[in-house]
Amino acid sequence: MKKNKSQNKLVLKGSRKELEYLQALFESGELSQVLGVSVLDVRAVSESQPRLITNLREWFQRQIIENWEYEVKLLGRLLATQNLALDSRSGDVARSITSASSATLLHDLNSEDNFLVALELGRRSNASPEIISALAEQLQTCNDEETCWQIALSLGKLDSKHPKAAVAQRKEILLGELMLELLVALKPREDKAFNILLQLYSTDEEYLPSELELLVLNESGETITEAKSGDDTCYIHLSLVRSLDEQFTIKISYGDDSIEEYFLI
Repeated sequence: MKKNKSQNKLVLKGSRKELEYLQALFESGELSQVLGVSVLDVRAVSESQPRLITNLREWFQRQIIENWEYEVKLLGRLLATQNLALDSRSGDVARSITSASSATLLHDLNSEDNFLVALELGRRSNASPEIISALAEQLQTCNDEETCWQIALSLGKLDSKHPKAAVAQRKEILLGELMLELLVALKPREDKAFNILLQLYSTDEEYLPSELELLVLNESGETITEAKSGDDTCYIHLSLVRSLDEQFTIKISYGDDSIEEYFLI
C-alpha cells in the first residue's frame, strides 16, 4: 500500500480472470461497498522484472523457454486469412493433400493456396523425404515473404535439422489492459546471419488498436525498424536480419504503456 497525498494505491498480483472480476465489481459499484472506501480505478500494471535475455539459437534444439511456446504456424497471417472468410478453404486444402500424390502436392505449392498447403503440412507429425525435398525446393522460387516463412516453419516441424528450416515461438503479453501475443521466427542464412520475423496480434479482438507500435532496437537503444497499427490492422509484421552473437530488443508500445523483450542470436 503506497500513500499518494490523500489517495492510496493498492497493488495486487493475480490472474487475468481475477482482474476481470475486480473490474466488473468496480464498474457495478460493489467493490467500493465491499472495501468500505471509494475506489477510483482498477487497471492492470506492468510488473517490474530483471532483464531476461532469450537466446534464439536454443530454439533450434526445441529447448523449453519459460513463458514461450513452440509454434509452427504464422498465426498473424492465419488470423488475417480467417478474418477474410477464407478459413474454410484450409479444410479443402487439407482434404486435397490427403488424397493427392507428392507430385500433385508439388504443383499445389505453386497455386494461390500455397500458404495454406504449407500450413497444413506443418500440422503433420511426419512426411516422406519427397515432400521434405519439395518444401526445400519451393524456398528457392517462393516470392511471397510470409509464404516462404510458412514453408520454412513447416520444413522445420518435419525435419528440424534441415539447413533451410525455420523455428518460431510465441508469447502472451499483457500491455496495460491489452492482451497480445508476440510471435518470433528465426531462419539461418547462407552468410551465417539469421532472418528474423516478428508478428504481433491481439488474443481477444479481431483488430489491434490503432497506434500500437512494434519497434526493434539495437544494443545502443537505437531503432532498427518499426511498424504501427492502423484502423483495421489484424497484425503487425516486421522483418530484420541479425548476425551471430548480436543482441536486440523488441519494444511494444501503446499510449503510456510499453514493454520490452530482449534477445541474443
